[in-house]
Amino acid sequence: MKQHEIECYRICFYLLQSEKMARETAKDALIKLFKQEMFFASEMGARTELLRKQSIKSALEAKVSMSGGD
Repeated sequence: MKQHEIECYRICFYLLQSEKMARETAKDALIKLFKQEMFFASEMGARTELLRKQSIKSALEAKVSMSGGD
């Protein structure tokens, strides 16, 4: 997981434009990926795509909750 932290944080920061929110959101995304057996069983290209999708999903969820939306 350590090798994926920077890319995950980079995506979250790009979407959120907040260091604190990006840190928290990247942590959330990495925890969710860690719990997915498929993530570790995937080839590197597929793993990168799963990382990208989860990072974006977590960041957008954080942005929605930050703005008070459902």
